Amino acid sequence: MSYHQLPNWKHYWNGSPDLGLPMITSAMSRNRFEQILNSLHGNDNSQLRTDNRDKIFKLRPVVTALNKRFEALYKPTRKVSVYESMILFRGRSSIKQYSPMKPIKRGYKIWCMADQNGYVS
Repeated sequence: MSYHQLPNWKHYWNGSPDLGLPMITSAMSRNRFEQILNSLHGNDNSQLRTDNRDKIFKLRPVVTALNKRFEALYKPTRKVSVYESMILFRGRSSIKQYSPMKPIKRGYKIWCMADQNGYVS
């Protein structure tokens, strides 16, 4: 969470001076945060088929909505550069990739497009 990284999100509500953050504990209780965290969903799990191979099924509606919005707002120029990029991720994921020649060796590989105006998508 944010700039102050702790091993587990529950540690933000810890009472000890080396772990807990008073700013977070005064803003929201841990139980309320857990309720919100458990309620956030990008897709309906009841729609999941047994033969589903979409590895980002739970985020697919969010990704689709963002892509549609990006397409509607972005008008590319004549000079465009397409390249692959890695987003650092140290956790477990079935879509995480390993690329030994990149500065970031493990993470999510994405394709980026940049134009001469500095827009990156």
